[in-house]
Amino acid sequence: MQLDDLSPLRTQKGVPSPSLNSQSNHPESPTNSTVLPSTVIADTVAETSPNSATIVQALFLFLIAFALTAALLRLVLPPPIELYGALRSEKLAILERNHYEYPTASFGSSRMNQGFDPRVFDAALSGSPLAVHSFNLGVDGGTQSEQRIMAIDFLQHLRPPSTGPCLVLLEANAPPIFAPYLTAHPRQINILDWYSRNLEYSFTVIPLPRLHHFHLVALSFESAFFHSINLGMLSNYFFRPPYDETNIQDQTVDDRRGLHLRVADPPEKADFDRVYAGRPATPERVADQLEAGHDILINDLHQSPNGNRVQFVWVVMPLINDLYSYSVFPESQKTSFGDVPIINLARPDLYPQLYRPELWTNNQHLTEEGAKIASQLLASLLLKWSQNHPMQLHCGG
Repeated sequence: MQLDDLSPLRTQKGVPSPSLNSQSNHPESPTNSTVLPSTVIADTVAETSPNSATIVQALFLFLIAFALTAALLRLVLPPPIELYGALRSEKLAILERNHYEYPTASFGSSRMNQGFDPRVFDAALSGSPLAVHSFNLGVDGGTQSEQRIMAIDFLQHLRPPSTGPCLVLLEANAPPIFAPYLTAHPRQINILDWYSRNLEYSFTVIPLPRLHHFHLVALSFESAFFHSINLGMLSNYFFRPPYDETNIQDQTVDDRRGLHLRVADPPEKADFDRVYAGRPATPERVADQLEAGHDILINDLHQSPNGNRVQFVWVVMPLINDLYSYSVFPESQKTSFGDVPIINLARPDLYPQLYRPELWTNNQHLTEEGAKIASQLLASLLLKWSQNHPMQLHCGG
């Protein structure tokens, strides 16, 4: 074998010898890569990049899948009222633990929660055709939509007595919407579906600056959206918080039956003293009426299970600001199933005994003695109304 047989410079006939500097045998070398024209690169990128139609289609499919998943999760979840919501769930737990023995209940906000004493109310009606056994289901911060869903749950578990009426006392002046701090709170998210959200705005919201009002509307939409996607509801179901047993104890001791009592807070009491001292000699009288939301709510309740068995009653709870101006309502709400009485306790011109300063813990809430007077007055006014108007007095019939 000759030496040139091993030489890397040996060539075949007609094949030029590569230069010593050639990199052709090293394809990984950058100098060996093919250089594509810029137009070819642009066409390749255009072919591999998603166009707007593809993006829209992918987004649409994602939303469909997301909605179907949310719907399937809803099948796993119990009714929203059964998910834990602070304060509300404790009230309902007391009912359940007592085997739903109360055929009459009051609903509404903290004004009802702290201003209706079932013991006094029942004693005032004892021996009359309206004799009842009642429970206070008012909730601090409660709204119209919350009292609606709580009343529906109450009706579904109603155990009609063999004789006598079943009363559902609803706070006519309960706030229409939840406080902003409850926007992302389970108490609001768990029950605020789109129907409840629309119900809220069937009531008049207190006049506010436009930006503030827009903010409240946006928060309401946010909570309804959270509800529709089951935000936090699955974890609430599988990792249910324990009941606040201290809260339950406070509302059941001494047979309070849901009545919540609170001690006056010094700053709140100071503000009350200021408001009370500045009251005019004669408050302004304003003609008022119930709203479309009241009609929707009462019809929803009447169409619920056992709704045709009970007598509904609207109650206007007092505020210390009534000493500046108060509303005068018609004596009843006209409905397709009869008249629903409107018992207006917020009349300082008629019931000045309710507005003595020692009966108030702050501008909105009565003391225990104030709740006693309000409950006695409510019972006497309702009994008087029943003597002149037909009422559903046979819950079990």
